[in-house]
Amino acid sequence: MTFLDPGSVGLSLNHEPGADVAVIDCVADAAPRVTLHKVPYDIASAAFDIMAWELPAQIANVIKTGHG
Repeated sequence: MTFLDPGSVGLSLNHEPGADVAVIDCVADAAPRVTLHKVPYDIASAAFDIMAWELPAQIANVIKTGHG
């Protein structure tokens, strides 16, 4: 089994907060199967750190809401 990061953590393509993970199952004599999963993480802490680092507030909002 192989794990891939299909994008930036927190900057979701499906407009839902969380981290997106792609899992590729490779089995002998079969086509690889790809599944996408949403993995929770500490969104509040990530948004707090963004503000503490004096990054734009919009980035913290995107982390919290999944869209900008």
